[in-house]
Amino acid sequence: MAPGALVKKDYIYYVVGLDYGVGDLKLSAQFIQKIIFDYDDYMNEEQYGNTMTFLARYEAMRARFGRYNDNSMIYTKIKYRF
Repeated sequence: MAPGALVKKDYIYYVVGLDYGVGDLKLSAQFIQKIIFDYDDYMNEEQYGNTMTFLARYEAMRARFGRYNDNSMIYTKIKYRF
């Protein structure tokens, strides 16, 4: 096999995730994996590719944008809670 040659292999991509919310706190985690079947050592890509993501978001302020009826101005309305 020539170096840098393209090789067609079957693979599977899958994602497992969890979302959880408590009040204004939102938590999210994901695990993403790619597995190449019939892997050969001469391939440049790893047999297992893993990615993990995490998100923590707290919504303390919510903004709303709008227009007046005559379209002359734009306003914003902001709400916040503590």
